[in-house]
Amino acid sequence: MEYPSDGLPYPKQFEIKDDIIMEVRPETPEDIEKLIIFFREIPEGDRLVLRRDVTNRQVMQDRIKELQSGYLISHLALIDDQIVGEATVYAQPYGWFRHVGDLRIIVDPKFRNMGIGNNLTQDMIGLVAHRNLDKIMIHLMEHQVSQINHLKEMGFVDEARLKNHITDHRGDKHTLVVMTHYVPDLWRRLEDMIMDTDAFYIR
Repeated sequence: MEYPSDGLPYPKQFEIKDDIIMEVRPETPEDIEKLIIFFREIPEGDRLVLRRDVTNRQVMQDRIKELQSGYLISHLALIDDQIVGEATVYAQPYGWFRHVGDLRIIVDPKFRNMGIGNNLTQDMIGLVAHRNLDKIMIHLMEHQVSQINHLKEMGFVDEARLKNHITDHRGDKHTLVVMTHYVPDLWRRLEDMIMDTDAFYIR
């Protein structure tokens, strides 16, 4: 089955660690139940950084409207038809921030360090470049030190830190870190480098 996304051909196949074949394609309404299972299997500690309760069926159904409006782009990584990762970009189709994409990536802990996050990142950066977005933005919690350092290695800039700006699902406050990169520069950088860690960004 073909999954068109901005005129680009999907699904795509990537060979990752141990010669495993991974498929990447856009999310469809039929994926809701699989996605709920995927997010419910993410450890609670990891789910603390999620912005919304994506284990809630109504929340996931509301995402379909965002996909249809073009505000949300969501691509899935699958191995043997099992969802092992998800990448999203929020991009406003109009207004002040229509040139900015908000990138978020999550990979099933059982499948990390296999190159899944790397391939999802490159796929999404290629897509936002195709959409002519100028700037990519990523939100993290301050304690996500390894992810922040990895993004700095990719050329992302630590642009803002907002103290006690995040309240997690337990009610605890955290400092929000906003990191950014310009899409054309990042796309060239990704073409020239090999990333060796999976990204896990706040969504």
